[in-house]
Amino acid sequence: MAKKDVFDDFLKYSSNTLAENTNSNDDSMFQNDFFEVIKILHEFKSPNGNYSKRVQLVSWKKKRNSSPDLDIRNFSIKDNKYLKGITLSLSDIPILIKVLQDILKIKD
Repeated sequence: MAKKDVFDDFLKYSSNTLAENTNSNDDSMFQNDFFEVIKILHEFKSPNGNYSKRVQLVSWKKKRNSSPDLDIRNFSIKDNKYLKGITLSLSDIPILIKVLQDILKIKD
């Protein structure tokens, strides 16, 4: 699959997800003064169950752009609190995919 195809699929997915979640009244998504979790795409749970790493779509409250960002962040299940992480704009996704593909080629 070409980078553009992956990017287009992600844009379509994130747009649909944003529309679906805007119309729903799901109070289970996290929200604080800085960002709102639109959708958790995947969660890697730690063996002890106290922490997880979440891959999610977020909307930053102080950002003027309404399109969601891809966010990968640690989450403390025990404290119901987000920790350090990284946020990528939609335009960063194809670059990340390319980097990951290059890493996988090196391992082969």
